[in-house]
Parts: sequence; structure tokens; C-alpha cells
Amino acid sequence: MRKIINSIPRREIIIFAAIVSVLAFFIAVVLLDNPNKGLVATANAEMNVLVSALKLYKLDNGIYPSTEQGLSALIRAPETEPLPESYKAGGYIVGKLPKDPTIDVWGNKYIYVAIDNGTVFELTSLGSDGRREGKRHKTDITIRSQK
Repeated sequence: MRKIINSIPRREIIIFAAIVSVLAFFIAVVLLDNPNKGLVATANAEMNVLVSALKLYKLDNGIYPSTEQGLSALIRAPETEPLPESYKAGGYIVGKLPKDPTIDVWGNKYIYVAIDNGTVFELTSLGSDGRREGKRHKTDITIRSQK
């Protein structure tokens, strides 16, 4: 074994080590990014549950919750105007979310905005960095309802 190692020029060993290091770096980047892809998929799924709950709320009450009432209106009846006409006992979250439905998978509050007097809404998760914009898992996820 020693003869084989001694017969390989050091320059080739250094080049080989550099290539292995670069490959290891790229493999690490891919492996470390995959958990974030899973969280993005989970965030999208949770947001779709919230969108369904918001649509059920509107069916019962004629409008979406106000911005001030926020997503909490899906869990308990709002006590501020506009008061819901026909609030469903038990709230509007169909299925179980694993945590507080006002918080996204990264621990940041969802941004909920009622538009046009509650006829349209916009729901946003700011991604893993909790800030506007970003790329890949740091990007914002926004769902806007239709009239």
C-alpha cells in the first residue's frame, strides 16, 4: 500500500482531495436543503386548510373575518365588529392543525389581510427567514382569494 501511495504524485492527491471536497460540499447543500422543502410543502398544506376554513366562515357569515379579527376568528367567535351573523359552534378549522393556526411552520405569524370590506382576503407566510421576499425556502407564500 505504501508503494502505491508513494508512486502517486502529490499534485494528483491534492487534486483528488479537492474534487472530493467539492463533491462533499454539493452533497451537503442538497441534503441540508431537503428538510426546508418539506417545510414549504407543510406550510402550503396548512395554508390550504386555513383557506378552506376562511371559505366556510364566509359561507356562514357573508364576509371573511376582518384584518383585526384575523385568523383567530376561525377558532373562536370574534367579539369585535363586524360580528359574525352565524358563527359555527366549535369554529371553522376542519381537521386538526398540529399547533396554533395563526403561526406558520417556521414559528412566524401568518399575515392575514381582509380586502374590499371582507369580500377578499390575502394570507401570507414569510417563509423560513420571517422577512419579505427571499428565494427557495425563504420565499413568501401568498394565497389571495377571488371575489
